[in-house]
Parts: sequence; structure tokens; C-alpha cells
Amino acid sequence: MPNVIDSLIVTLGLDASKFSEGQRKAIDALRQTGKEAENTGKVIQKTTPGIVDSVVGWQHPVVKVQEHLRGLANQALRTGGDVSSGALSGRAALLALGGAAATAFVAVKAVQAAVGMTLGNAPATAALG
Repeated sequence: MPNVIDSLIVTLGLDASKFSEGQRKAIDALRQTGKEAENTGKVIQKTTPGIVDSVVGWQHPVVKVQEHLRGLANQALRTGGDVSSGALSGRAALLALGGAAATAFVAVKAVQAAVGMTLGNAPATAALG
């Protein structure tokens, strides 16, 4: 026994005249879009060389700045090496000076003792410390 859905018949009718008119409008719109894209391409083609020249023109100054910065970095490295070397030399000189001062102090104390023994521990030598 058929139910209501089984007995439903749908008939569709298309009006081809409306379809042809819509198709023509779509084709015209696509042609117009193509013309606009072609015009835009021509504008881009005219302006691109100027942009490329500008970018290429920037290359030389950028390379020069890079070379200058590299030179500064190398100079800083050399200066740092010179400062380090000078600091090491200064340290060695100060250590030698400290050793010489200690030796001189011992020598002065020996002279003081000798003078004290010579003078018999006179009050004048007591001021030497």
C-alpha cells in the first residue's frame, strides 16, 4: 500500500530565455573583470621598475653600513685585546712593585737595627719605628 510520499510527483519546468540572459550578463561581467585586470597589470608593469630601482639603490648604503659595523666590531675586539694585555702588564708591574716595597721595608728595618746597635739604642732611632 503506497503512502503519501510515494505518490508525490514533482514536475520542474525551466525557462531557457531567462537562463540565456543571465549567462550573457555573467560573461559580460567576466570580460569587464578581465579588462580591469589587464589595465591593473599594465599599471603594475609601469611602476615595478621604479620600485626595483629603489630597492637596488638601498643595497649599496646597507652594505656600506654593514661593512662599517663589521669594522667597528673588529676594532672593539682589537681594543679589548689591547686593554686586556695592558691590564695584565699593569698587574704584573704592581705585583713586582709590591714585592720590591716589601723587600725595601725589610732592608730599612735592617738598617734601623744596625743603626740602633751602633748608637746603642739612642732615643733618636726609636722614632724610626
